[in-house]
Amino acid sequence: MAKFEVLSALLLVASTAFAYEVPKAEFKIFYPKGFEVSIPAEEGVTLFAFHGKLNEEMDGLEAGRWARDILKPKNGRYIFKERETSLKLGDTIYYWTYAIYNGLGYREDDGVYVVTAFENDNSKTPMVTVAPPPTQPGSGDASCRSSITRMNKDLPVRCAGQILFEEEFNNNQLDSSKWVMERRFTTQPDYEFVIYLLNNEVLKVRDSKAIIKPIATTSVYGDKFLRKEFNLGTNCTGILDTEDCMRAARTFDILPPFISSQFSTKNSFTFKYGRVEIRAKMPNAPWVFPQLFLEPVDTRYGSKNYQSGQMRIAMSRSSGGDLANELFGGVILNAEEPFRNEKLCKRNGSPIDWSADFHVFTLEWLQSKIVVSVDTEEYCTIEQSDNGFSSLMAGGKSLPNKEYLEAGSKMAPFDQEFYIKLGYGIGGHKDFPDDTTLWLKEKPWTNGHPKAMKYFWDKQKRNWNQWLSSSAALEIDYVRVYAV
Repeated sequence: MAKFEVLSALLLVASTAFAYEVPKAEFKIFYPKGFEVSIPAEEGVTLFAFHGKLNEEMDGLEAGRWARDILKPKNGRYIFKERETSLKLGDTIYYWTYAIYNGLGYREDDGVYVVTAFENDNSKTPMVTVAPPPTQPGSGDASCRSSITRMNKDLPVRCAGQILFEEEFNNNQLDSSKWVMERRFTTQPDYEFVIYLLNNEVLKVRDSKAIIKPIATTSVYGDKFLRKEFNLGTNCTGILDTEDCMRAARTFDILPPFISSQFSTKNSFTFKYGRVEIRAKMPNAPWVFPQLFLEPVDTRYGSKNYQSGQMRIAMSRSSGGDLANELFGGVILNAEEPFRNEKLCKRNGSPIDWSADFHVFTLEWLQSKIVVSVDTEEYCTIEQSDNGFSSLMAGGKSLPNKEYLEAGSKMAPFDQEFYIKLGYGIGGHKDFPDDTTLWLKEKPWTNGHPKAMKYFWDKQKRNWNQWLSSSAALEIDYVRVYAV
């Protein structure tokens, strides 16, 4: 049918007593590529047209990324086939369809389809170390184990072992459909000594890796900048008109002396329960810590001090010179001591220089426990007690938000969706204790001191180029999330 004929048919309105409705389009999604959209080949239907876009709403009756007329049915259906697009769970197809019935044109407008499962069973299934959940009742498919995972606002996942999110950094920049870049000052509870900005020298994507290496703020803005006022403007990703987005130096302190990078999936991919794998090479530089974290989508259990939880897939730290960096993983229920480190684990065993090579850091999040491992070696298992995490006691004290946690499940606050956050922090007031026996080099600041950041910079500014060495970079090879 010529284009002008189709457009003319769009203007026709059924005038008979019987009002035909285009059947709801049926979608089939295939792994690793392709999908189909179809309607039944009812008597009287002579054409079916599909128009759609991926993860972007249609602008009225535009043609869209996909636009095709199907003139002949097959096996009792009019089928639009697409064989080149790789879809992932959580992707959204916006569409409208059109059918000619008894010579008149009819549409289904404002269609939305979210990918929640694959039609075929040959999706990637990783080797897992936990006991599999029981086969889904009535599924008739022993290869598909039922999943407890939910994603992107409580969408169900069909099979345990399905890969839900994968990033291999194959382009020369971050994929904006997956990641949002932070542009803000650091605030409570940790107040790292950095500004998170978009800077091509700080964050590079090359050789299929994301590489973060901070630089001195003065190297970009000049030596006098740390004593000035800086407003990040409307592009700030924090709360506008707060210290997230604007900061002025004070008589006793300075602006953050380093520029770093942080990015997350908070606008594209969130999940509850799953297995996260990150292959990365940790940085080795004084007073830095890589951020391979999971953050809560909502703050239903409290908005301050990690009261709604934080999961640390991996974090290393060093005072510089001690190549065998300490490695930590686990969860945080409150930013303040004596609670902060109660559910964080330090890997013991033979010393390893985590900056010398890549390692696979894994966090497995189940309904009853959270397990942290490196290179398949489990070094931390966090299980909630009979009364849940709300019953945590430390130093004779209960969690300040205990009543809020009691309103959730025993896994609260880890019974809600979280997102992936990756970044690079320096210093701060929480992650480097003041205990002098922990460090090979003297710690140049005291946690909580109003001049902490100034003291830090006064000791580091003459030799800050040590953060420019190759060993100072955090390199991330891939990020993967699987259903459990």
